[in-house]
Amino acid sequence: MQDKIIIIKDDKDFKCNSFKEIVKFFFGTNYYDLSDVEKNNKIVKLAIDVAYAYKLKITSKCENLNDLEKGFFITDEMTAILSLLKSQLSIVLLERSDSNIFNKYINPQNSENNYIIVNKFAKEILKNYLKFKY
Repeated sequence: MQDKIIIIKDDKDFKCNSFKEIVKFFFGTNYYDLSDVEKNNKIVKLAIDVAYAYKLKITSKCENLNDLEKGFFITDEMTAILSLLKSQLSIVLLERSDSNIFNKYINPQNSENNYIIVNKFAKEILKNYLKFKY
């Protein structure tokens, strides 16, 4: 059986089968052993690094969903990862089309491909996730 998620970085593939494994890839293998403050610091550090490089505004509030292009949202791990993926292409995240981690927030339009490039839909996924969550 194929892995649910493949993350490609620096010509290396990392395979994941859960959102928890994705979070560990982006924030470190010990992420779930950290305190809430330490977890938040990891998310903020990622946001600062990416926002600085791509001249994005960091925010934890989404007042206008149409401003997704200009912001790096850090309400939780999902928003931080999607903000990263929509902002750059040095990391590519592929999700198996029958998986339900990110794909549940989009309609991949009867894709015949085995995998969806999450980066391509990151803004739409983030928008739908924020609507669903808030």
